[in-house]
Amino acid sequence: MGMVWFYVIVGLIIFFALVVATLNEARDKGVSFDDVKDYVRHNDEYKTLGEAGERWLCRSLLEVGFSEEQIFRNVYIPAVDKFGKYNGKTTEIDVLALSKKGILIFEHKALSGNIYGDGEKEQWIQYLADKKYFFRSPVEQNRYHKKCLKKYIRAEVPIYTFITTSDNGKWKVRNISKEDHFIGREGEFKEIYVKLPDSARMKAQYKNYLNMFSKKSRPTDGTREKHIREFCL
Repeated sequence: MGMVWFYVIVGLIIFFALVVATLNEARDKGVSFDDVKDYVRHNDEYKTLGEAGERWLCRSLLEVGFSEEQIFRNVYIPAVDKFGKYNGKTTEIDVLALSKKGILIFEHKALSGNIYGDGEKEQWIQYLADKKYFFRSPVEQNRYHKKCLKKYIRAEVPIYTFITTSDNGKWKVRNISKEDHFIGREGEFKEIYVKLPDSARMKAQYKNYLNMFSKKSRPTDGTREKHIREFCL
């Protein structure tokens, strides 16, 4: 029995030594203990870089003072055509948050490599492993999401757009207006947010929007699958 306990204790010492070494390595890479703890608790939110980035974004909102009920992931709302009429499809908003200041919508990009963007162009470029890829401007995506959202809620409340990125890519962008709010992994979201004015109209509609978007966030009625098949922005 004495030898059994000896091996148990040795095993525990080795285990904790590995844990400490892993945490130290993570810290050296800019990963905090809170990052590790959140990964353990919500590992299903870290399956892809995109999901991990959106999870980081939600954590950033919580740190600013948002509650879980104010944050909605993967919100699907009716899409419109170039004339502003519903086209029978949907558009997906990565993250939507409600506050006394208005509705905040986020387009998150988790891209690696070198990324070049221009706020005045519809296509941006990603260079990865000596290959060149084109993707739709997140500025244009957010503007479209805002257009669809305005029609969907049918009310004049402030809608603010944000573009967030993960730190695994090197972003080189230009001609981005202040209203488009392009921020990175260590962006100034809190600084931007506290300067936004409160909205009396938003306060009056707040409870209605909580109910509205809870039904549109991560739906289980086949909306997501249909959206993927008919991909619209």
